[in-house]
Formats: sequence, C-alpha cells, structure tokens
Amino acid sequence: MAVRQLPQKILDQMAEGGRLTVTVAGAPGALGVAQLFVKQGGVTSGRPLFDAGTPLLPGFEPPPRFTF
Repeated sequence: MAVRQLPQKILDQMAEGGRLTVTVAGAPGALGVAQLFVKQGGVTSGRPLFDAGTPLLPGFEPPPRFTF
C-alpha cells in the first residue's frame, strides 16, 4: 500500500539507526516511488529505490487544501 505523504509523526518515532521502507504515491494515474528512510545522528533522510504502482493506504490521505 502507498501513502501520498509520510506523516512527520511517523518519522519522529523512528529509533536511531532505524529504517523504514514506504511507497509514496504519485499524482493520480502516475506511478509512485518506493523510498527507504533512515535515521542517523538524529536526522531522518530518504532516498528513492524504484518505481512502484500500489493502491493508497486508507487513512493516509494528505489534509485537504484550500481552493476556490
């Protein structure tokens, strides 16, 4: 399953040296990207691994944006 945006709350819970792999969905109809997140020295960074097309995980939609 994929998420549109990985919530900062989840990244904040990672232990030092922890790793997390997640698929970040692209725009509707586009492929997402599997990413590896690693926490080193108190800093969490991510890097792309490969393209992936998976459905969205319910409950992880981004917050609505203001539009006219």
